[in-house]
Amino acid sequence: MWLLATLFGCQLQPTQLKEESANQDNKNLVLVDTRSAFEFAGFHFSGSVHLNSEDFLILKNPQTKKRILDPDITQTIERLAQRGISPLKSVVLISDKKDSAENKKLSWLLRKLEITQVTMMGFDEYRVINKNRVLQAPSTAVPVWSVADSEVILRKADQCFVNWSVLTSDKNCL
Repeated sequence: MWLLATLFGCQLQPTQLKEESANQDNKNLVLVDTRSAFEFAGFHFSGSVHLNSEDFLILKNPQTKKRILDPDITQTIERLAQRGISPLKSVVLISDKKDSAENKKLSWLLRKLEITQVTMMGFDEYRVINKNRVLQAPSTAVPVWSVADSEVILRKADQCFVNWSVLTSDKNCL
């Protein structure tokens, strides 16, 4: 009897895989993970979409490897709309740090494309704030929109999006 109690009394429960969930209370929220594709594939909040500034660049000069923002702004908008991003939604950009280069670049682009409700957060900060939220459904495609002045975007894109650095002032990119 003692042997049976020892064998069955100390059984451990099987290990369960845990998945982080995000806020689904707000259907007008799109959670955008701006970390590398490798980090996103390894772990991300369910329902989040992955975006990287490289997704919107084209190679202008193969010899110098110079990249520019895709001058077809309509195509950029279509890519965003396919991921559920539009001016009618709030966007939360998540990266390793709140003020990462990727968050800043994509924030600039989204605001220039008339998406005004953009928030930047660090991955851990978002996890703490949303620890008790329910599972989020993936974003669905939304209608494509147009912007008033795409020339302004293209004029400032090199400094504020393609070659952004810590030396770039937010004032220069308004």
